[in-house]
Amino acid sequence: MVPVPSSVMRAIPHETLTKLSIQRPTRVSLSHIYTVGRHVLDSSSQKKYIIPAQFLHAELPIRLSQTLKILHSPLVPQEFSILPTFKKFTRQYYDYISILMGIPKPENETREEEYTKILRLLKKEHRTNLVTLRQAFREIRDLNGIEKIKHLDTEEIRELWDRFYAITLGTRLLIAQHLALHDEKKNLVTRISPKDVAERAIRDTRNYCEKLYNHPVPEIQLFTTDPTATTIHIEEHLHSILCELLRNSISTTIRHHSPEFSHYDPLSSIHSQSRGSLFSSLLASSSPTQSSKPNPSLPPISILIAQGAQDITIKISDHGGGMPMSVVDDAWSYFVYDDESQSEADVERSERPFDCGVGASLPFARVTARYFGGDLSFVSMEGHGTDTFLSLYRDDTCLEAFPESHASLDDSLLLLEAA
Repeated sequence: MVPVPSSVMRAIPHETLTKLSIQRPTRVSLSHIYTVGRHVLDSSSQKKYIIPAQFLHAELPIRLSQTLKILHSPLVPQEFSILPTFKKFTRQYYDYISILMGIPKPENETREEEYTKILRLLKKEHRTNLVTLRQAFREIRDLNGIEKIKHLDTEEIRELWDRFYAITLGTRLLIAQHLALHDEKKNLVTRISPKDVAERAIRDTRNYCEKLYNHPVPEIQLFTTDPTATTIHIEEHLHSILCELLRNSISTTIRHHSPEFSHYDPLSSIHSQSRGSLFSSLLASSSPTQSSKPNPSLPPISILIAQGAQDITIKISDHGGGMPMSVVDDAWSYFVYDDESQSEADVERSERPFDCGVGASLPFARVTARYFGGDLSFVSMEGHGTDTFLSLYRDDTCLEAFPESHASLDDSLLLLEAA
């Protein structure tokens, strides 16, 4: 738990939480984040962090109350609400709001520093909390089996988790941006070169997969219609998504074409999506010189980056055998995971500002892609391979894509201890 003064840790009055839950969050755009960041970095004033901190002081409790409304939605299956892991997960959000509401408004440099210190701790714990939610999905699946949880994995329920991860992503983004400006003197939203980000993702993912499989990986070929193309975006968002997609293409290609991985399960490409901890820790230690030569016996993977007037589209094509139509929809399931565990120590060691490993990676990657107007989709040809399409919307005034609701939390739902 985030260490804060005992005076801060108190129950939130019901009326306070209800008022918070009906307030409209302030949605921001890439352009807004970039402009504010540039202003802060260009300013020589010692008070330059106060106004951004005051915005977070008012905004974060509102966003967290919106998160609570999703977690208390009647769409959340009973299997979750009675699970101790899920109860613990939900209680944490009450604690977060209590902590943030108890911290004085950062009206001067001293209070801003105190507030930022709490944000540093909260950011780490918040990510650990997301891993706890992933554990809840795992426990339900392990207890019931995949065939008995079909009613928990409907399109309507998946959309609920999409909304949860979307507003969670936005909350983490605001915190991470403030800490990047304050601690690293950098703006998370910058003008990026998709080609340069793709090259880094190729290098990092090859290093990871070579260590994971102890096996040479296929060649990854990069093509672009305009090598000079740039756009305003978040580099770590794009890098994380590309690493996940490339890792999946490498995995399916190796499994489909190498005899030692011949026991191929059509769902194996999906089941291996959630290797966030190992992925991040290996990326942290990788370097360009570690990669061996591509395996010439494996068909290459290709990446094509195309620039349009409204979008930049990235297509990743592999010859990994594809998936039958009967399991394609399962790729977007939040119940998908592998057998690797992720301890709290792993979480801290592999901490990254944005990491698809905090949940089931493919649906979370799609949420991330859609957050500022983009999208993620794929076409799979069983017996051949998969084409995956990632689009970045070039209008940097596009606002965050998370749900807004004016309905309040019902008082009966606030008595969590009675659940």
